[in-house]
Amino acid sequence: MMIKIEFEKLAWPRGLNLDLLEEIKDKDNHLDFIILKSFLDRKKRRIMLPSWTTFKKVICHYLWGLVEKKEATWEEVKKFIQDNFKTVKSFAVSKHQVKRLWGQRSKEIENGN
Repeated sequence: MMIKIEFEKLAWPRGLNLDLLEEIKDKDNHLDFIILKSFLDRKKRRIMLPSWTTFKKVICHYLWGLVEKKEATWEEVKKFIQDNFKTVKSFAVSKHQVKRLWGQRSKEIENGN
């Protein structure tokens, strides 16, 4: 199985407002999006890119979720990490760490973040 990350299924912290990016997938939608969102208050309009730590946690949450749902194996996840982040070591995660980061992000989601 080939793993493909589906952006809309990533569980980003709410404060980053990255879910707004999902609304502007196609180029024809940019102007309408800007006009519609320009009436929101500043905090709701702001999109922040995640830190490396947050990015890694969200990606690990998504990937281990695939393992938990039996949609992928650890070997497939490991290969995906190696192919996309050069080595598991540069991504700095092991199977144990991916599972731990998945648990941390799951608790954050339960607490509303």
